[in-house]
Amino acid sequence: QEPLQVELNSFQALKDVGISEELLDVSVLALSGGQKRRVAIAGVLAMQPEFLVLDEPMAGLDPAGRREIFSLLKKLHEERGITIVFVSHSMEDVAEYADRVVVMNQGQIVLDGKPRRIFHYEKELQQIGLGVPQAAQLVHRLAERGAGIEQDCLTADESAAAILRWLEK
Repeated sequence: QEPLQVELNSFQALKDVGISEELLDVSVLALSGGQKRRVAIAGVLAMQPEFLVLDEPMAGLDPAGRREIFSLLKKLHEERGITIVFVSHSMEDVAEYADRVVVMNQGQIVLDGKPRRIFHYEKELQQIGLGVPQAAQLVHRLAERGAGIEQDCLTADESAAAILRWLEK
C-alpha cells in the first residue's frame, strides 16, 4: 500500500476502536490497559485483515475494559466480517462471546462445537485442566443434589434465571 493510504488506514482504525484524537499525542505509557489493547488492535486493523487472532485478549483488564473490548470485537465481526479467533482459559468469556469452541489438548483437537454443547463435557474438560463457567458449575451441582433445575445454562444471567424459576416452583 502507498504510505498515505497506510496512514489513512491507521487513523481510521484508531477511530474505529474508539481512540479519540486527544489521545493521539499521548505517550503509550500513559494509556490505560484497555486503551493500549485498543491501540494494538488498531495497528492490526490498519492492515485490513480478514482474520484477527488474539491470545488471552482480556488478560489484566477490569470488567468494564473486558466488556468494551468484547463489544469492539463483536462490532468488527458484524460490520467488517472479520473472523475473530481468541485463545482463552476463561470459560466465562468463552461461554459469553464465542460462537464456536475448539478445545485442544497436547496439540490435538478434542472437542469442537457450539459452547452450549462443549460445556456438557464437564468431566472431559476437567481431565485436561479446563472446566465449565462457574455459573454453569453451580447449576450442575444443584442438579446433582436433587434440585429439579434446568442445566443448559452457561452465563451468570442464564443460571440466575434458571435458579429463580426453580425456586418459584
